[in-house]
Amino acid sequence: MVTVKQVEPAAAQEGRTGSLVLRAWLEQGTLHLRVRVVEIQPGLEERSIVATTSADEACQAVRSWLETLSKTSADGHGMEP
Repeated sequence: MVTVKQVEPAAAQEGRTGSLVLRAWLEQGTLHLRVRVVEIQPGLEERSIVATTSADEACQAVRSWLETLSKTSADGHGMEP
């Protein structure tokens, strides 16, 4: 099962830095890869960015998140149009 959500970094919405945690493991007994990428923000619950069985999809989700974050305006007040 693959679950991919396109989400905007909370940090970009608020003009702050962001943190991602990538958790990867092998499913017991089958050795199938499982990956979950979550965003961590101080004072907030973690948000799931992607849950997948594909290394490529996990990398794409991280890349997309970073690209969105990098579009934060120079004054730190949110996303550029």
